[in-house]
Amino acid sequence: MSTVSFASWISSAPKETLIAILECRRDLVRSDTASFQRLAGLASSRAAVAVGLESLNAQQLQLAWKMARSARTGPLITGLPESPDLNALIDAALVWPSGDGHRIQPEAIALLPTTASAVATPPHWTTLDTPVSPETHTVPDSVSTNAAAAAVNQVLTDLGAVVEALAALKPSQLVRGGIGKRDVSTLATRTSADVSTVVFLLELARALGLIGVSDSPDDPQWVPTVAWDAFHDDRATAYVAAVGSWLTLVPNTLHVATGTTWNDQKTHVLGTHRPPPAPRPVMPFARYRVLTLLNELARDQQTIPTADLVAHAQFHHPLTLGFDEPTVRQILTEAEHLGLTFTPFHATDSSGLTHLGAALVEHIQSRMTAELSPLCFDRDRLAAPDEFAHLVTPLLPELERTVITQSDLTAIATGPLHPETAAALDQVATVETRGQGTVYRFTAASITRALESGLSTAAILELIERVSSTEVPGPLDFLIRDTAAKLGRVTVSAARGVIVVNDPEELDPLIADPLFAAAKLTRVAPTVAISSVGPERLGVLLSTHGIDVMKSSPPAPARARVPTNTRTVRTRTTRMNDLGAFYHMLTSHTGDAQGAPITIADTIREAIDSRTPLTLTVATATGGRQAVTLTPIAVAGGLVRGRRSSGDVTVPLVRVIAAQPSKEVS
Repeated sequence: MSTVSFASWISSAPKETLIAILECRRDLVRSDTASFQRLAGLASSRAAVAVGLESLNAQQLQLAWKMARSARTGPLITGLPESPDLNALIDAALVWPSGDGHRIQPEAIALLPTTASAVATPPHWTTLDTPVSPETHTVPDSVSTNAAAAAVNQVLTDLGAVVEALAALKPSQLVRGGIGKRDVSTLATRTSADVSTVVFLLELARALGLIGVSDSPDDPQWVPTVAWDAFHDDRATAYVAAVGSWLTLVPNTLHVATGTTWNDQKTHVLGTHRPPPAPRPVMPFARYRVLTLLNELARDQQTIPTADLVAHAQFHHPLTLGFDEPTVRQILTEAEHLGLTFTPFHATDSSGLTHLGAALVEHIQSRMTAELSPLCFDRDRLAAPDEFAHLVTPLLPELERTVITQSDLTAIATGPLHPETAAALDQVATVETRGQGTVYRFTAASITRALESGLSTAAILELIERVSSTEVPGPLDFLIRDTAAKLGRVTVSAARGVIVVNDPEELDPLIADPLFAAAKLTRVAPTVAISSVGPERLGVLLSTHGIDVMKSSPPAPARARVPTNTRTVRTRTTRMNDLGAFYHMLTSHTGDAQGAPITIADTIREAIDSRTPLTLTVATATGGRQAVTLTPIAVAGGLVRGRRSSGDVTVPLVRVIAAQPSKEVS
């Protein structure tokens, strides 16, 4: 039974059919493929077939899987009825008509699970059915608007709390990069947040350039960068930057929190996360599709169950990681933290887009234009619209610098808190309720945490007095003093004042002088003594007795350089957006040069289908040429595998100079 090669079929296909293929596979429309042979060779390559398969939904992929299994016994596949799924495979350049049936690209047979062992345990997408329309819940506009307003203020506050806690902790960078689990747990405790939220905020802060590693060669530490000092100057701009950084964030924060990826590879917080060598990074695409699917399925203040969202995502993208239920839930949690989605109280397992999320989705969808087909995604086009800051500004009221401290051991913020106030309260209290009016609760555990971090009883009381618009209530004062009295611990304290002299003999009379007894000078080195009084008091005592002093400059807060997030520039052959011009070049091309690599690959694939021997002219390592006669059985991973009378042989495809039919195998 005769068959037709893909190159022969596409060169004689009607114009309408060819244009449909080119519209679907814009990745093949390139300046170096403007001939039928080269176009056919590129479409038949492993990389191009992988892209085509990834663009299919579950129903189309199941048909391709059925055809690939059938093609293992013979290249021609018969008995397939005309259907939209079959037409979709043809438009994706994966399948073509041949004689009385159809053929499928040989590389699809290698990429899909077609072996006996793979078929025995098929992947999950082989049983996926078309999902039904989800059940929707309509909510008042005020619900989503209030959720967005609360989240916009809260995410900036939470970022501030995490960065300030990091500045106080100064965790050391691990040898392999990143930050240790114990430090992450400490940050979670200090900010009254769970570990997954802290991981999300840390990765977001790193992407924004707010934290980095100090230049110390002995002990590099994670500290704020100079960008942090001006981050809150324009809160609307800061929020827009946070949303843009989240959209393009490479790591899956759920995996970072648990320590392992889908492939059981180790990962850790603030480690090196490089996007995999794939047509589209997994997590940016997953975030994009979760938001766009919500926009398609739940419009006009509607919400849908998370399970339905997962089902639709898996059906439309069965080969793409990032749409398992835990990851989708994590994406929704992060989006809600940013004010892009909301969850109504009467349907706690449902989500919908806020007006901010809807505006963002409309913008990024408009940027994913037709020339990105078939995957229809480009990470570099993920960005918030220019007018996004204008939508956010009305949601950002004046920041509160004080709270109302009550006798029930709570502190109530009547509005969004200034980052400094929020950071101060996070040291001594635990967040009980977040939102426009955040409620902090003082507990024995939170006071113990503050004492263990180095704050004294007086310092805690002074901190609360500074951020409270009311006097410290008696029950709170008792809680602080009682907790401090019960706490037995080893105290590590710094000297309040230090004297440094040039000559050890100058220090002896100061220590012996009874007039300085109140300073309680203690020698710790030949020229250094510490005092129990502060630097100001110590300077006054010395000046009163005619001793000139020079104060040391207070250390500036540690700041790291802003990390660069520049991605490697990708170089590729220029794509052509004018399909008409490309079609004209195809039809007017006179042919390919003899021995062109794409012609060679096509010749080898035809020999595999017809099971005919070939003589390959191969370039040797020394620059010479060698003839290798074999019967090819597969082209995969850049290698040609074949059989000879002496056994199997493998030849790198890149070294094949020419391929000609042979009458026999040597």
